[in-house]
Amino acid sequence: MAQILKGAPVVAAMNEANAARCAALKEKGIVPTLAVVRVGAREDDISYEKGIVTRCGKVGVEVRQFHLAEDVTQEELLDVIRQINGDASVHGCLIFRPLPKRFDDRRIQERLPRKRMWTASRTARWLVCLPTCPSVIRPARRRPALRS
Repeated sequence: MAQILKGAPVVAAMNEANAARCAALKEKGIVPTLAVVRVGAREDDISYEKGIVTRCGKVGVEVRQFHLAEDVTQEELLDVIRQINGDASVHGCLIFRPLPKRFDDRRIQERLPRKRMWTASRTARWLVCLPTCPSVIRPARRRPALRS
């Protein structure tokens, strides 16, 4: 007999568990914090970012948003990344991609390893894992498409 699986109860259970983990970290003086870096104002990125802020708020993860204009220089973006890397109170970072083609992606990637960072793009959306509390938010995994 087929069983219909619903995502809402799973998401609710995950949110409850993650909220408890965040609360436990806050009792220890750690406020889980995610930096979100967005270049430009693409409508789909803005919508996705709103969802991130909402989901993080539900479990107790603070979000610091870094919104850069479409015409930002690569050096200005690298300065923001340096700022995030130098801030010990930020535990993870999400950078929206694709970045403008004028950027040297390899140079930007070289600046990323200090914090756990994932990129978000139209083809692959990622949740961010915070290294000080790895079980708070887990990286999303690509799953094979369900066939009907």
